[in-house]
Amino acid sequence: MSKLTPKQAAFVAEYPKDFNATAAAIRAGYAPRSARQQAARLLTKDDIQAALADIREEARTESILSLRELQEWWSELVRGGKYTEDLRDALKASEYLAKSQGAFTEKVETSGTQRIEVVYVDE
Repeated sequence: MSKLTPKQAAFVAEYPKDFNATAAAIRAGYAPRSARQQAARLLTKDDIQAALADIREEARTESILSLRELQEWWSELVRGGKYTEDLRDALKASEYLAKSQGAFTEKVETSGTQRIEVVYVDE
């Protein structure tokens, strides 16, 4: 993959702000009169698409809580912290926390009948 020019890099940085390619091109330093055409051309370039895909993936990854962050949040709920006023929330959080720590696992056993059993097994 070839290196982006400074203007192209600026376009890539500006585009995710509002997903308006013309406005991003203008903010990146392209002439307002030709910004629409430049933006359309830029969006067809493989290097630009790859850079935008990297930004989207990074944003998606950062928006997902890590297991550690979830465990901290659930712990706060279990302790009756600022997040909960309802005991059901704390109980559900304690279940999630226990599962995330491998305290117990769910095994679903089925047979030819329509009966479904959920068995919790300590490990």
